[in-house]
Amino acid sequence: MAARAAFDALPATERWASFERIGMLLHQQEWIFAKTMPQNPHFYTLRKKWAVDAEFAWTVEQIRLQGYKQKYGGNWYTCLDVNDHFYWTMGWPILKKDEPNATILINRKRGSGMGAGPVRHDRGAVQHVVSG
Repeated sequence: MAARAAFDALPATERWASFERIGMLLHQQEWIFAKTMPQNPHFYTLRKKWAVDAEFAWTVEQIRLQGYKQKYGGNWYTCLDVNDHFYWTMGWPILKKDEPNATILINRKRGSGMGAGPVRHDRGAVQHVVSG
């Protein structure tokens, strides 16, 4: 994937700045418990609640760019671990927020999607990205 190769070629400081921005943007959002999924307790944030749609779209792009593949319930998702949660989308195109079939939410769950338990990232964690 050319985008992933280009990202990996960036200096570590730029990759880290991107990762810090993801964490900041996700931390600022309102998270809603997914009550229709009691068998998989997690939360989600709605695109329409983000103050700046371009930040939502960028965050989704970065989850998909920097993330790793995780299988759940027979489906593959791209996840990204940030602090004590992992994040994923449903894989729909990003598009514009009012277009049909556009990505409308980001999910999060405590722990690591890689099954390693909670993950705290520090400056050395830029290398956490796992090819999927």
